[in-house]
Amino acid sequence: MDEITNLRKKLFRYSLFRDTIFSLKKFLAEEKPQKVIVAYSGGKDSTVLLLITALVLSEITLPLTIVTVDTLVENPLISQHIRNFLEKFRKKTKNLFPCEIKTLKPDLNFSFWVCLIGKGYPLPTPWFRWCQNHLKIKPTRRFLSSLREKTIFLTGHRMEESVERKRTLRRNGVGKNQLYFSFNQTKQHIPLIHWKETDIWKFLSLCNQKEVINLYNSADGSRFGCWVCTLVRKDKTLKSYSRQSSLFKKLLYFKEWMKEYASKTWNRSGFNRNGKFLGPGKGYLTLQARREILKKLTMLQDEVKINLISQSEIKLIKKHWANEQKK
Repeated sequence: MDEITNLRKKLFRYSLFRDTIFSLKKFLAEEKPQKVIVAYSGGKDSTVLLLITALVLSEITLPLTIVTVDTLVENPLISQHIRNFLEKFRKKTKNLFPCEIKTLKPDLNFSFWVCLIGKGYPLPTPWFRWCQNHLKIKPTRRFLSSLREKTIFLTGHRMEESVERKRTLRRNGVGKNQLYFSFNQTKQHIPLIHWKETDIWKFLSLCNQKEVINLYNSADGSRFGCWVCTLVRKDKTLKSYSRQSSLFKKLLYFKEWMKEYASKTWNRSGFNRNGKFLGPGKGYLTLQARREILKKLTMLQDEVKINLISQSEIKLIKKHWANEQKK
């Protein structure tokens, strides 16, 4: 408790940190939930959110569920960081409040590789972000829909993150005077919505979160995502790690090959899944192209000796291929 008291004193010297903690405590007192759920990704924003929540729950003692989503194509270094951080967090808070960790995964029929190689989805783009919905949003919504007790769902979204994030938050009616919106029976509360990036780093520094800070420094300060992510033009994180590790060098080489290969006109069918003609170089990936991607991926998996695609996914992919050939 002395550690928490000293940390609270340091944080309360800054009005933003003090006000955010008081605001969350007041919100939970008014809503009277039976459980608090925090979305944790391993990144800087969700780390700050989890630490703030722990400070509040150390006073009002509500059960906490930490939800993390394993997309099945996570950056291996981030996956390890998440496991290490949550293990330390649970040990430090075990006498303060009940805490459980839930790892959510996408429906296997909508995993990244089943969608791409099995069904022929084109690689995700900023205009067709199918991955986000299938890999992250659906598993989270499915979990929230399964809850029966009254819960508050906390996320670390910030207006400053991106134009797309700002647009999404405003579309849900979140603004200066309202820091939450509802999903079914669950209220999603966004305590950090008006924080700047400098505020995040200041908070982490005061909390002595060297592991998180070093993680970002090793990635040149870039944002983290799936190792196969094609939503960014240049993957600074993977490139930075590739200079330090042969594993990441091989992952980056494969991803860049896949991105170029899947964009070739002759590797696209020209049609959408409903049979509508879209034009040369468009539409879903040809079966031949998908076979080649799977071949290269399994060769890479054998070489790096870490799990990149499961046998269950490969079995489902081949089932999709067989059904496609029957048509």
